[in-house]
Amino acid sequence: MLQEVSQAARQKYARSLLSGVNRHALRESLTQLMEKEKLYRDEKLGLADLADELALSTHQISELINQEMGKNFSAFVNDYRIKEACELLQKEPDRSILDIAFEVGFATKSSFHRAFQKHTGKTPSEFRGS
Repeated sequence: MLQEVSQAARQKYARSLLSGVNRHALRESLTQLMEKEKLYRDEKLGLADLADELALSTHQISELINQEMGKNFSAFVNDYRIKEACELLQKEPDRSILDIAFEVGFATKSSFHRAFQKHTGKTPSEFRGS
């Protein structure tokens, strides 16, 4: 199954939109935008926003995230959001879970809970209590 997925990905990007582009430098720039500037905190962050920041097309940024990070855009952004939420849940035990969810970029409580549980295997409350 995994071989089929990677085969499909290879075929999908057989005509890469990133040919001749320094993928390493782009990956570093993307990581910097997410870690230093915390773009993921914008609940309206979209593929086009990241593309604009890196002067790429949406197709190019999508290919970069898929190929270099091994995930889709949503999973990529949510990884950053959940990582920060985990830190905040532990550092600020008196702060509401919903407040933390909004701060890290989730637009709704349900999307936060779904992503958090998928990422950690626990609900935010269970995580905080452990």
